[in-house]
Amino acid sequence: FPVTICAAMTISEEAKKNVIELYNHFQFKTEVRLTEPSLKDFWPAWKQKGVVMFGLTSRSTTLASRTHDQLQSVGLSFDKTNHQYATDPILVNNILFTAGGHKGKVLKDFLKQNPELSRKRIIFVDDSLKNIQAVESELSQLDFDIEIYHYEQSAHRYHKISQLHHSHH
Repeated sequence: FPVTICAAMTISEEAKKNVIELYNHFQFKTEVRLTEPSLKDFWPAWKQKGVVMFGLTSRSTTLASRTHDQLQSVGLSFDKTNHQYATDPILVNNILFTAGGHKGKVLKDFLKQNPELSRKRIIFVDDSLKNIQAVESELSQLDFDIEIYHYEQSAHRYHKISQLHHSHH
């Protein structure tokens, strides 16, 4: 059901907690579908080539198992690689859970904690310009080769927003 919250309204912590609990409850009753159906055609080839893939979500880790199940239901999974990354508890099954936090800062912190990833090309795709701008702003400060794309679901197309090239030490 649609939920509208007025941006000018101050929401109490208790109300926020109730909305989050309701959202989490409905995640267990919701079937998901891919925003881009052709993604499942590319996924196995990327895995076979050894591409290390991570998910990045605004969800909290309380939905980690449900998120994994939902992804598997549409033929996708971010299975753990055989490399152990230094991280804090927000990484579950190769999905970074931001719990509503700033996606750019979470991704930047993760990459800084895992400097071996600086030798990899990083491709970031999101359907939210707000998240694109947050990631672009944060990652432009790092020594990584990064391509950033905006996915427009209505047109089923990707627009390259930026390519950040940095020299590797």
